[in-house]
Amino acid sequence: MSILKFYHSGDLGDIIFSLPLIRWKGRGSLILDASDCKFDPVVNWASGLLSNTKLNYESCLSISGLLRIQDYIEDVQIVEGPVDFCDINLNLFREHIHFNNLAYSHLAILEDDSQRYFDLTKKPWIQVEPMPLPPGKDVVIARNLRYQSNHYFWECLPRDVSGRAVFIGSELEYKVFTYLFPYHEVVYLETKSILNLARLIAGAKQFIGNQGLPHALAEAMNIQLTCEADKNYPAAVFPDKPSSTYV
Repeated sequence: MSILKFYHSGDLGDIIFSLPLIRWKGRGSLILDASDCKFDPVVNWASGLLSNTKLNYESCLSISGLLRIQDYIEDVQIVEGPVDFCDINLNLFREHIHFNNLAYSHLAILEDDSQRYFDLTKKPWIQVEPMPLPPGKDVVIARNLRYQSNHYFWECLPRDVSGRAVFIGSELEYKVFTYLFPYHEVVYLETKSILNLARLIAGAKQFIGNQGLPHALAEAMNIQLTCEADKNYPAAVFPDKPSSTYV
């Protein structure tokens, strides 16, 4: 049986939400376009936007370490530019954004009723070995600068919760978070790769963050989470998922 080839130009979180489709099809080889989405007409409108989730060679290399250990990923290839052939162009999920859930938007690429048979609320679609957090810490916090819509939630986050938390993400995101919420004593924890990021989240009892790559990873691993969902674009909400709360 031939291995299907899948093509994706990002964002990083979008790639995580594309994985249920690949798993549904059996096994697949994933081709990642490191050209900052300049060539695929479905996504090249986003080229150059201020977002650290756009694909480049470094980010493709970082996420490939996580992807390659999933049992339904045969191989990960990194290219810079369009590919001559792929079986499924995962970028086409952007034509189905009205589903308001990026995982189901990817599944809608199949152009049939397959998405009706998926229940992504109980079983994880990513497996990693958990990494223990520092002593006394069991909560992971992440808040990027792109999807922010509930400042009040963070103001009211109990201090005993934030005191048990580590912050993952960029140093700029951490500096902005501590500037806005100086009363939260959150420790910054640098992550070396996306696999490292996923393992830290897997090692936590709870994830708290907004929409983005860390949230996508927490959803994919069924971690107990609270997500600050963007009110204008709630693109990754699973309303029937017992482990997930949205504010």
